[in-house]
Amino acid sequence: MNFAALKTLFKTELSAAYSKSEIDELYSIFIKKKLGLSKFESRRKSDEIVEEHVIQEFGKIIDELKTGKPFQQILGETEFYGL
Repeated sequence: MNFAALKTLFKTELSAAYSKSEIDELYSIFIKKKLGLSKFESRRKSDEIVEEHVIQEFGKIIDELKTGKPFQQILGETEFYGL
């Protein structure tokens, strides 16, 4: 899977819960926080293959976002009701 396919997966899986602009922003946030890539860098790497562990991690992120879990909590940047 390349970065373009990963972004498509992100959009497809989250389209029922989030708007297109929200999905784009969430994808950018997770690409930056997890891989250190800016929006420009991720677009530039769109044809590059994503490592399997990254695909698995993003699968978990998608699953958590589907439950409505705040992205800040997924990233471990804030507490949510003491959790």
